[in-house]
Amino acid sequence: MSLEKRKNRIGRVVSNKMTKTVIVAVQRQRNHYLYKKARRMTSKFYAHDGQSECSIGDLVRIEECRPLSALKRWRVTGVLESMETVEVTPPEVDQSILDFQSDEAPQVVETDEMNENTDAGVDAVPTSPGDTGAPVAEQDGEIQGSSGSVEVAGEEVDGQFQSSNADSPEDGKSVSDEETSTEQSRQ
Repeated sequence: MSLEKRKNRIGRVVSNKMTKTVIVAVQRQRNHYLYKKARRMTSKFYAHDGQSECSIGDLVRIEECRPLSALKRWRVTGVLESMETVEVTPPEVDQSILDFQSDEAPQVVETDEMNENTDAGVDAVPTSPGDTGAPVAEQDGEIQGSSGSVEVAGEEVDGQFQSSNADSPEDGKSVSDEETSTEQSRQ
């Protein structure tokens, strides 16, 4: 390819993690075909950097060349502006501050409940915040646990449990049955 026909681009180096290869981002502006608003478009080119002289942020000139690898079709011809990278060093910390922080480190305290649960095994470990791990038994309409017993009042009618609240109808029908019967009578 002749030197006159080779394309030249100017862009910023965005990555130099590969050996002898840099990624250069070239920005250009084009107008939107319908709305005519200027849009910024970025193209990334893989370019060959033989001396590994480019660093991130450098403004470089790249030139089109023959295929050098599967992705590389450009060669860095020069560094126009070098970006100096500043090394960040952590601030020095006084030894007295480190000693003070190590004295206030939280201490792990095991309670008796934790020891009992580990001795009893996995089955006794509570699964919910209110659970104490005690076995629960149901007998004669009562639910017995470690915190006392609870009476279950009501009766089972047609496979549905009816509670004996004052709010429920006296004839044994549920509220949904009453609503459906009144709707049928209206029609």
